[in-house]
Amino acid sequence: MFVHKSKTRFNLFISSVQVSEYFAELNQTKEIFSCAVCNYSTFRKDSLKRHSLVHTNSRPFACSICDKRFNHSSSLKSHYMSHLKKK
Repeated sequence: MFVHKSKTRFNLFISSVQVSEYFAELNQTKEIFSCAVCNYSTFRKDSLKRHSLVHTNSRPFACSICDKRFNHSSSLKSHYMSHLKKK
């Protein structure tokens, strides 16, 4: 049995086929956001915005310990943990 939790409800599925069918139906109703530079596409506008940083060389997140820069805050957090492990 599979469980999918959305913001509004839980969905229970008996098989992986039902899971695939559910997401296929869900995705047909959503707008697709596509990158103008490469073939990346997503159903989430925020995901496309995050992806676009790959093409701009923008690295707005800097490590306060070594000044290394990252294009995603999650990458900075992972990097920061490497400093903590060294201590």
